Amino acid sequence: MDYPVIHDGKEIGRCTLEERGLYWEVTCRCAAVSSEVERLYSGQLRLGVLAPEHGGLALRRRISKASAPELPPPGGLFTLAPAAAWEPWTGRVLEYEVPQGLCRCEAEGQMLRFPYEDDGPCPCPPLFCLFSIEDGFWQLRLGSDGKPMVCAV
Repeated sequence: MDYPVIHDGKEIGRCTLEERGLYWEVTCRCAAVSSEVERLYSGQLRLGVLAPEHGGLALRRRISKASAPELPPPGGLFTLAPAAAWEPWTGRVLEYEVPQGLCRCEAEGQMLRFPYEDDGPCPCPPLFCLFSIEDGFWQLRLGSDGKPMVCAV
């Protein structure tokens, strides 16, 4: 399985992930993006330090499956920074009270997430048209100004 390595929204390399019994074999090659030490992540799991090699960066590692439930990578990509964690959230969006959910900070603002059920109502019916349904959750993007953003479909 071959996956991109993303940094600042751009693909800077590729990682190969191979299943070998109870282990994952990770082989990664990517461009050097700074003179700093760079680490490879799958979601929030730190896989290791990328070492200088042939003008770029590389990592070869064997990882037990039991210690790496984040593999294969969520969203189908590896990164040089850990994914933002989901944290509990309760509050208001515009003038509407929104029930307890989860929140993750992103570059453009926040993403709110609420469990989705086929027969359950939208968490905040007045804002229904601004929610998307992804990965079994109602999701609502808020811009840096705290106002809902329209999700691209």
